Amino acid sequence: MENHGINFKNHFKLLAKHTEFMKEIWNHEKAGQNGDFVEFKDIICYPKPVQRPHPPIIFGGATPRAREAAPAFVGRFAAPLPRVA
Repeated sequence: MENHGINFKNHFKLLAKHTEFMKEIWNHEKAGQNGDFVEFKDIICYPKPVQRPHPPIIFGGATPRAREAAPAFVGRFAAPLPRVA
């Protein structure tokens, strides 16, 4: 993530903020945010998702931290598949 300008220590905060922003875009006629990670103004998104309040958001990860963090900002957690040799 560092090569994309994201400090790895902040990646869960970034994911949480991006998820929050997507929910706002899906649920309001116009959306705007000014935050540490993303800034946008008067975004319009059509068509709006049919699912309410938003489409299912599924998050996956292979670490205990991922499993702990996921419920705070997504609806479902997808555990990684076991490795096959």
